[in-house]
Amino acid sequence: PPLAGFAGRWGLLQETSHFDLRATILLLASSVSVSIGVLRGLREMLQPIDEPANDKQRERRGEAILIVAALAVCLFIGLFPGVLAPSVRQFVAAYTFVGR
Repeated sequence: PPLAGFAGRWGLLQETSHFDLRATILLLASSVSVSIGVLRGLREMLQPIDEPANDKQRERRGEAILIVAALAVCLFIGLFPGVLAPSVRQFVAAYTFVGR
């Protein structure tokens, strides 16, 4: 709740739960993954300078596969945006009261 945009995201989650539970779970998982990424980045930035940096450390195989899969999904959605059009229309239809 203390973050900007919480009310909009909460409303979106409530509306998507009426239409498609999978979409709601996907939205929640994406929000959690972004939060985890931000916290990991903050942890790395706020480490004391005295600690030696491990520049040769690479991501694990599972992490690399997850990154490649996420990039593939983003590329697919970017190339074929019509795949999500019906779901987006349903989500937007719930907010038609704003223009009245």
